[in-house]
Amino acid sequence: MEIKRAIEINDQLSGFYFHHCVGFPVENGGCAEFPDVTLKEALEATELVKAENKKKVEGTRTMRMTCDDRLIAALFTFHKYETQDNNELLEPILAVGKTALIKVAL
Repeated sequence: MEIKRAIEINDQLSGFYFHHCVGFPVENGGCAEFPDVTLKEALEATELVKAENKKKVEGTRTMRMTCDDRLIAALFTFHKYETQDNNELLEPILAVGKTALIKVAL
């Protein structure tokens, strides 16, 4: 995977988390759309971005936030989870501090 694509995937994952779980609007860095990638591709992209962040460079550069592997797995669950029973009680899929990922049964 090219680093440019890895950065794009990484930024979408981070933006999706910030938009759907923290409440950041899209215009402030949130991303409403989940990236169209596999879990393996998302994890690979994150590792490439982490490696890019560690490279020594002359002058200034951009350091990118990366999601932990557990958060990526939780985001995939959040995005793809479908309830079996519409009367099912809402329970958090993941809790991070005071933020919880839930999927609402409609």
